[in-house]
Amino acid sequence: NTSLQSVREGKSLKMVNLESLVDFKVKLPKSLPKGFILSGGRVKTFKTTKELHIHYSDGLSGISLFENSSGRMYTRKRTPLRSVDIRGKKGNFYKVGPVRILEWQDDGLTLALVGELEEEEFVKIARSIE
Repeated sequence: NTSLQSVREGKSLKMVNLESLVDFKVKLPKSLPKGFILSGGRVKTFKTTKELHIHYSDGLSGISLFENSSGRMYTRKRTPLRSVDIRGKKGNFYKVGPVRILEWQDDGLTLALVGELEEEEFVKIARSIE
C-alpha cells in the first residue's frame, strides 16, 4: 500500500498516493518493531530529484526512511562502521552522535534508515522493505 494519510508537500497536509509524488516505485517496510506506526512523510525536491521521507514512531522514538532515485548517497563523505547484507545488496552502517544510519542501494534507489534503534532492528526493517 503506497497511500499515506499525512504527507507534507510544501505547507499542505493531505492524503496522497506516494508514487504520484515521486518518479520511482516506492518501497515500504513489511515489518516494523513492536509499537511503531506510520506517523507521516514528505517529499522534497533537490534540483530535479525528488526525495521521499517517511517517518514511523512508537510515541517516543522515531525511524525515518529516505528514498531517492538519483543515486546520491546520503553519507557520501563518511566512513562506514561496518557493512551488512540487505537481501543480496551491501548496506553500510554509520553513526552520528546517538543516531544510526543504514544506507544501501536497490533497484535504482538509494535508501537510508535513520534513528536510534539497535543495528539488529535496522537490519530487520531493511530486509523487509519491498
